[in-house]
Amino acid sequence: MSDTNHGIPNGVGHVKMLDVGALHALRTGEEALKAKEERNLEFIGVCMTALYQAATCHRKCYGGQHLLEALCGRAYNLSAAAIHLAKIGYYDEALNLVRGIGEIANLIALGAVDQTAIKEWLEADEKTRRNKFSPARVRDRLSKTSVVPTIATQDWYSNLCEKYTHVTPKTKPNFHNEERPMCGGFFQEKGLDEALGRLAAILGFLAMFVCKFFKFEDLFGEISSMLRSDDALDIIEDA
Repeated sequence: MSDTNHGIPNGVGHVKMLDVGALHALRTGEEALKAKEERNLEFIGVCMTALYQAATCHRKCYGGQHLLEALCGRAYNLSAAAIHLAKIGYYDEALNLVRGIGEIANLIALGAVDQTAIKEWLEADEKTRRNKFSPARVRDRLSKTSVVPTIATQDWYSNLCEKYTHVTPKTKPNFHNEERPMCGGFFQEKGLDEALGRLAAILGFLAMFVCKFFKFEDLFGEISSMLRSDDALDIIEDA
């Protein structure tokens, strides 16, 4: 097999090229990432600390089926992967994962305000879960409680689906720089801003519920304080 095809690395060489692109995106975006460490990344890190400690029973094991712990673990892994992808220039892919975190956040929020909902979800068969606990149904049930806001709203969810998940006639991969779509990972500051901003906003919503359930009062206070600060607008801007 040829090492190149019309001047493009071929075979294993093409796979290795991905690492070169990732390192270039990291180096190019290094200053932009440093500028966000005191806002988005700091806030994201505190929220992820809460998810990690809940998922791993770090402070206390509550026993049972560990359902909430498993959901926290899934949200944590999605968050970690989204950060890695955003750092190496795959913003669409990172935002696709953020959409999944939104689904988890809404489900946990519904369980917090309607304790019968999680029990019903646990006992339902696959068909019932699809019909009664689809993302749209969960959003609808949560909106009717009038107790907590639905951060992963229909508009929020549809926007991420349309732009970054589903293929449409308007699909343009990683088109955040207003110049041209990108094939592969390339640094684009607007893409980095959107990925980290949306991730911060949904994690803040989720982590507050998790901290209250697991009695992480110290982390709840830290997150609340950060949200009350002047930097809060930067954290959730355009999210």
